[in-house]
Amino acid sequence: TTADRDGVDRIMEKARNGEIDLVLTAESDRLGRNQYETQGIRNELIKMGVQVNSVKQSKQLYCATCYNPFEDDSGVIMDMVSDVKSHLDLSRIMRNYKVGMAERVRRGLPPGSMGYGLVKTKDEIKEGGARIQNYAWDVDKIKTVKRIVHEYMDLGLGMWKISKRLNEERVLSSDGKVWGRTAIKCLLNNPIYAGQIRYRWKIATTRKGKKTRLIQSSDKWTLSKAVWYDKRLWDYSYFEEIQQTIKQRNAFGGRASGSSALLIGLLKCGYCGYSMFQAHSKRVRDNGDIYVWKGYACGNYCHRGSCRHNGKSQ
Repeated sequence: TTADRDGVDRIMEKARNGEIDLVLTAESDRLGRNQYETQGIRNELIKMGVQVNSVKQSKQLYCATCYNPFEDDSGVIMDMVSDVKSHLDLSRIMRNYKVGMAERVRRGLPPGSMGYGLVKTKDEIKEGGARIQNYAWDVDKIKTVKRIVHEYMDLGLGMWKISKRLNEERVLSSDGKVWGRTAIKCLLNNPIYAGQIRYRWKIATTRKGKKTRLIQSSDKWTLSKAVWYDKRLWDYSYFEEIQQTIKQRNAFGGRASGSSALLIGLLKCGYCGYSMFQAHSKRVRDNGDIYVWKGYACGNYCHRGSCRHNGKSQ
């Protein structure tokens, strides 16, 4: 869906250095999925004296010294026809995807990647003889899901702290990697654990010349009851409560709402204006007793060594 690909960049670099005379693809649309982007890439290569051909839409090849793009009219026609065909094929695939995916969601099946802890099982027979895919929860991963929600909702921990705890205990995420704030947020935002499937929850947009997808507000989602609705982990009302908690913390600040110190997120350093962080240190009384001092210290001083020490007692 984009011309910004490593493979294409390497081809163009080799062409500029005069290392290649021919680019051969399985089909013409492998060079670029978009008709206009493909034409742009091909035109740049032709200007550098590089022939572009494909196995399925093959045209006559010339030796490197005999090749003259302005004398190959039939090749130009073949390229235009194959580009238009590829463009129409892609448009048809996208239309079928939208129709098929909407029908899949209506039937209560996940539209794409499944949520953390959800696994496929063997097909089951429904009444009327219709076969549908059955799903179940992975016991170990669901324990992790419930733990994350408990720590966030009941203990008031932030997403960063939850992910740090999971990584310290070597609990892997769904793709076998470490946890991060984004992974925790995606889990908390997913209604799949409430027995609901969301669709059209992302919208395509362009930022800084690159295509991307942004998450829409939940009131714009298309929701459908999942086939595992009877096995849901909690009701949709609790999912809405989680979303409301996320909004509140975003408005006030996760570090402030998740800290045991009263003024975290509010106190600022009087010298540099940076936030004051919670500080702990062991100190010794005059009689030799050791005690723990708790207070606030400048974040610039604690994290970067700049500013100055101006600790304030809690």
